[in-house]
Formats: sequence, C-alpha cells, structure tokens
Amino acid sequence: MSFDLSAVNSRINAFELAPSANRQQLNEAIKSAAQDGQVSQQEIANVARFTSTSREQISSLLSNIAEEVNNSFLNNTTMPRASRVENAQSFLNQILDGDSVGMGGGRRGHGASRTPEERAARTIGACYRNNETTPSYTLNGRDQESRLADLRQLTQRDNITGNSAGLAMNDNVRCGAAALVGAAYYANGGTGVNVLWNSLIDFTGHQLDRSSVSTNLLGSDLGRKINRGENSFNSEEMSIIQDAVYKLLNDWETAHPISAGANNTEGLNSSTMHQFINSRYCINGFGKLLSDNGVSFRNIDNDGDRSINHFVVFVANPNQESGIGSTSNPAVYDPWPRTGGQVVTGEGVEVYRRTNFETVRVNDSLYK
Repeated sequence: MSFDLSAVNSRINAFELAPSANRQQLNEAIKSAAQDGQVSQQEIANVARFTSTSREQISSLLSNIAEEVNNSFLNNTTMPRASRVENAQSFLNQILDGDSVGMGGGRRGHGASRTPEERAARTIGACYRNNETTPSYTLNGRDQESRLADLRQLTQRDNITGNSAGLAMNDNVRCGAAALVGAAYYANGGTGVNVLWNSLIDFTGHQLDRSSVSTNLLGSDLGRKINRGENSFNSEEMSIIQDAVYKLLNDWETAHPISAGANNTEGLNSSTMHQFINSRYCINGFGKLLSDNGVSFRNIDNDGDRSINHFVVFVANPNQESGIGSTSNPAVYDPWPRTGGQVVTGEGVEVYRRTNFETVRVNDSLYK
C-alpha cells in the first residue's frame, strides 16, 4: 500500500473523538502504536479508547503509518539506529502535531489554534522530504496517463551534473519554472515543452536571437531536442530546462518591476506567471495548450506560515471517467520532493484546495 501523507492526515482528522477524550490523547496513542513499526491488538485497543471510529479503520490506519515508519526510517541501514528512531519520531510528530518541515527546510513549531487553511498547509509541508538526493530518471510518456505517472519523479531539485549549464541555483527558486515545465510536459510531452520554450522566447523579447539564447541556456544538444519536440528527457535535462525557464522569466521580472509586482527573491511572482500565460505570445501557443488540457497553477502556502510562495499545478486526471480536460476531480503536481511522489490524487487534492492560495490560470474566454 503506497503512503500518501496528505490522505493519512485527512483520515486522522476524520476520526471522531470518544466522549471525554481530546485530540492530543488520540494523537499520542497513535504515535505510541506506530513508533516501533509494529501494530498489536493491544495498541489498536488503546487507540480505540479515544475514538469512536471502528477498530477496523484504526487497524488499517496504524498499519499504513507503521509500514512507512519501517520503510523510510527504521529499516534505513545507511544511518545509525538512534538516528533512525529519532527521524521516525520526528515524522510522527509532523503528521500528528503539525510540526511540519517546510520546503525551505526550517521546522515550525505547532500552536494551540490554527485555521483550517494553516492546518492544510502544514499537512502539505509534512509530506516533504528535505536533504535527500533526487535519483536519476527518464521521462518518455507517450500519452497523458503515462506522462502523469512520469511527473511523480519530476522535482525542482538540481540534477545538473557538475553544473554543466552554468545555471545551478538554490532549489527553492525553481518551483514556478518546474510548474511550467511539468505542465507543458503533461499536456503534450516534448511538443508541449517546445511550445512552452518558444512562447517564452517570444514573451521575453528574444525573437531575433532565439537560436543563440537556446544554445546558451540549454546547450546545443538539448536545444535541438526541444526544437524537434522529442518526448524523452533525463533528470539532468529537465533541471537545465527548469533553470533556463527561470532565468528568462526572472530577467523579465527584473526588467519590468511594476508589471511583475513586488520582487520575490525566492522565485517567480504570481503576476509574472499570469502575465506570461495570458500574453499575446501564448494565445496560439502555451496558453492554448493549458486551456485545451484543463491545466492551471496555484501559488500556495505550503508550511502554515501564511506566506503564499510555492507553485503547484492542477491538472485534469486522465484516469477519471469524466475524461481529459475535466477539472472536477483533478490531480496535483507538486514539484518539491514529497513522500509518495510528486503527483497527488484523491483525498490529498482536497488538502491542496484548502490551503491559502492564489490561482494563476489562462483566460479561457480567449479560446472559446
């Protein structure tokens, strides 16, 4: 059973408290039951003292958490036993007390009272995995369902070997660029990335030096691959593309401070993203691609500090009966490395809906 921390947190929040019990008692009982990676009938009974939820549901939840504690922490022989136990305890605190680790790596304490939006943001932050190396991968999906599966691997982490493109940067600034690249790849694979790149070149005023800009930022081989609309990319190539997209839009942002809004040193602004995808350069290009495929962006609070500073992508889920293009039951692509992969579906999507956010999307009326 795969572990979706957002969905697990939602299940815990749905547990009804027993008479005279409080949430802290329930949380402590769950932590005690799951911390050693094994769940006994006695531990299930102890949790049942604090909730009216059925023992069957309690057992399912505890088994899911305990399995993740084992797989990700206790059985990780690359670190000392004491560190494994400490990390497992920290993990349990994150999902049960809201002591989440945000995308910048700073741990935030939990308060006695939070809004539903803050709780949702902390649930999102608790899913993140910091200080881990992203493994190499290859994306080569031929249809939207396989490309959505590919996005589970695509993060905003730097995978550039030896900083080959000369653009490696703090991972935190990449989320907007990673969201744009992920959306383009999901919508139409390599052709989508080609459409994004050409729309971006036009928007940022490089129509006359298109070839040299592409070569300088992407390298000649990757530039030719994008120009041909090839579908297969490895992790280093995707990092180079993310960096190049960020550099072009950040340079535009710097040159147009009034249009772009307040400068955001930790990544791109919502205003910049909005102006790009709704510009005249995107009407027959990237903007139309987004509209045709039901793709939109949200700039969200992902750690409960009430700052809206992380881009995610809402995409139509091709697994749904409603079909491609429907946004009634979407998936979310979150580029920051997270437990269970970068694509969130089902109950986890509702957590992303509840956090504080700004929507960035194309004006669909342009395409009617």
